Amino acid sequence: MDFPVKWNVSLQLWHREIIKTLPIGFQCTVSKALLPILQQEQVHLELPDGLRRNRESKVRATCDNCMTSIFASTWICRICGLEACSECFTPLSKLEVDQGANDAVIGPGLFSCTRKKLHRVGDFSPMSRFRKDELEKAILNMKALLKESTAKEVGETNLSDSIIDGSPTSVSNGASTKSALPSSIPSHGAQYFTDSDLTDVAFRDIWSKGVPLVVTDLLHKFRLNWTPEYFSTKYGEQACQIVECQTNQIKFVTVGKFFSLFGKYQGRKGCWKLKDWPPSTDFKSAFPELYNDFNQATPVPNYVRRDGVLNVASHFPSNTIAPDLGPKMYNAMASSEMQGSKGSTQLHMDMADAVNIMLYAASTPDGRQGSAAWDLFKAEDSMKLRKFLGQKFKGQFEDDPIHSQQFYLDAQLRQELFKEFNVMSYRIYQKPGDAVFIPAGCAHQVSDNAASISSASYPD
Repeated sequence: MDFPVKWNVSLQLWHREIIKTLPIGFQCTVSKALLPILQQEQVHLELPDGLRRNRESKVRATCDNCMTSIFASTWICRICGLEACSECFTPLSKLEVDQGANDAVIGPGLFSCTRKKLHRVGDFSPMSRFRKDELEKAILNMKALLKESTAKEVGETNLSDSIIDGSPTSVSNGASTKSALPSSIPSHGAQYFTDSDLTDVAFRDIWSKGVPLVVTDLLHKFRLNWTPEYFSTKYGEQACQIVECQTNQIKFVTVGKFFSLFGKYQGRKGCWKLKDWPPSTDFKSAFPELYNDFNQATPVPNYVRRDGVLNVASHFPSNTIAPDLGPKMYNAMASSEMQGSKGSTQLHMDMADAVNIMLYAASTPDGRQGSAAWDLFKAEDSMKLRKFLGQKFKGQFEDDPIHSQQFYLDAQLRQELFKEFNVMSYRIYQKPGDAVFIPAGCAHQVSDNAASISSASYPD
């Protein structure tokens, strides 16, 4: 493993201690998150007929059913080698009660085996990429870190935070609560900061609670003009795939053709979007000048930058396959919030934290400043949200109504959601220069009232 030796600032001992042990909202960042997963893996390792394989470093291990990246507790078919994550395999245990483990037939989700027949539960063995000794050592170390962390007095934590950032700083410094625009639909108020007021301490305090926040007035920090003209001139001849937000129709055009339609409303039908651009190439390699510009302008860089010293992902080995943490560009034409609309980004949920910065918005048809309306839902409301969607869209999705990315909650649906489940969103109106921080696990959706250009990064 080749571990990084350089970050956006020089690595200090307290950087490591923050990541490992510092109580954040009385929770330990890494240890608290990983300990239950490793304890579950310890149980998994003791299951009968267990198998072990070495970790992959040059390819990303994924579930052969849902294609999600694999970390622990998987199941492998001893006949064909198909590997399934626990989330895909565990529901099959119900079949054992009715049919017996060896006779229970797995449905079409875990496709057929090499025998030209459906898999059976008895074909699978538990598999782990951990050694028993390293797992036991990691669990003991994390328990010790948690014990050390929770033993610290709150006063000591506040003092160390003040020293770390160079001066005593109140976590509420610069924050203000702004409600959504006048509406009959209740919403949570997000916290707004200027870039200079959002210290690492203030960020940690809010982020530990799993709530979104907004940083305003960032455009002056960018050195390049992220405009339709810039992209048409620089990358206009490149081919790209765009999708119509309402129908999911796909077509191929040039980058120049797509951006030439920005801000033009007469005769245009549909809301076309160029998302996740570039789709497969690393942003740093494809657009080095944009990558550098985004990097130097991001708020709380210690956490947000790919090389941020407090970004956990920046400490991963450099010679392994890491997830794409961005940046990625999101470019969309104007959409509608009218009843039945699907907005410009339908309801979905990301596995990693994200920060989305709007860099450009055309004027609306009536000449106002363009913006994007965000609805972000608390992670703890996800099950209620799923139940509501299941009732409203029964039979219109497979598996999970949030991860299916098929639905947009218009005003009427959000009103019904609040009335029936007492669930409301953080309603945020993002304008150019605003950065919206989205906690992992928070379902969210977006509707742009004018053509816009945004870039998002996924700090881990």
